[in-house]
Amino acid sequence: MRYIIEYLLLKVDALVIAHFDKYPLITQKQADYLLFRSAFYLVSSGAHLTEVGFINLLALKASSNKGFSDELKEVYPNIVPADRPLIQSEIRSPQWIAGFTTGEGCFLVNIYKGTTVTLQNKFQI
Repeated sequence: MRYIIEYLLLKVDALVIAHFDKYPLITQKQADYLLFRSAFYLVSSGAHLTEVGFINLLALKASSNKGFSDELKEVYPNIVPADRPLIQSEIRSPQWIAGFTTGEGCFLVNIYKGTTVTLQNKFQI
């Protein structure tokens, strides 16, 4: 079992982390990735097995996009969230907008019936 876990950790490092280090996200998702990467290296080094390392792991979780659940806040009320990186970047390519819209965008046409019929065209990301 240990070999499988070590293999998976190596694959995450070699594939996922290598990819996002080479091709960084250009939205605030990059901050979540940087927190994930810090947590990954903390766990893969075994530092999370110490009290300080575990507290650092909890601080990273508290800063992530979803933060602490109410249950975790109750169990660990004194955890101070880690500094969350502020990502300032610009969109350098129109293809990025096309790709983002393909993955996240939605074109809608809504028709509302009431005393009058209302037609609403909408683009949503």
